[in-house]
Amino acid sequence: MNKKDVMLLIDGDLLCFQTSIAFQNKHPFIEGEFEYDSKLALRVLEQRIRLMMATFETGRIEFHFSCDRKKNWRRQLVESYKMNRNGKLTPIGLSSLISYVMSAYPYVKEGILEADDTLSIAATGKYKGNNIICSLDKDFLSINTKIWNWTKKILKTQSKKDAFRFFIYQIIIGDSADNFKGIKGIGKVGAAKFLAQQSKNLLNIWGPLCELGATKGHDEEYMLSQARMAHLLRDGDYNWDTQEIILWEPEMINNML
Repeated sequence: MNKKDVMLLIDGDLLCFQTSIAFQNKHPFIEGEFEYDSKLALRVLEQRIRLMMATFETGRIEFHFSCDRKKNWRRQLVESYKMNRNGKLTPIGLSSLISYVMSAYPYVKEGILEADDTLSIAATGKYKGNNIICSLDKDFLSINTKIWNWTKKILKTQSKKDAFRFFIYQIIIGDSADNFKGIKGIGKVGAAKFLAQQSKNLLNIWGPLCELGATKGHDEEYMLSQARMAHLLRDGDYNWDTQEIILWEPEMINNML
């Protein structure tokens, strides 16, 4: 990877959310009211952006933002996807920070895709081999790329095998943040044990994974729905003209390893 030419693919949802909420405080005298320092939030946002660019000595950045949550394609498959976030208050300054970024920097926002998908498509497509995803979201551990956690200041390189193992792990344990359940009754320890047992059988893991699900009353159709919730779209999985998505199938495992 040429450090000076590297493309920073920035999770705009998280960066703007984290920055806006940091400068939103309860009003000292009015119950239920909040104060927001918009100038300081914008200044800190710019500092964070500039710091990321300086860290990797690059001027190439691209922000990614999610579509409206109701239009998210995963909602068409599993209605409860991210429904646990409905009703939660949006930080006061979030929309203004997003508007600022969109006016000042290159960005991607696509009709039915969340930023996780557009970032993954970019990382596995036009910027493959020369990108760093900048995010705090653990879901990107399922992608074979480099991931920068700007809070912990950790750059992680995720191999194909480790990315695939994390994908299977997510299918098993589900994701409370995204509100899909995985295999009920099998937590992190059980998932790790299963992956250890199947370490030499990753190419053919779908059968044993479905058998594991069956022990808890889940059929293959359910397991497939959980896999599609966990799988971030890759380059070629989405038609930008027609908004058609190629859904994940077990046959895709060969290309993931």
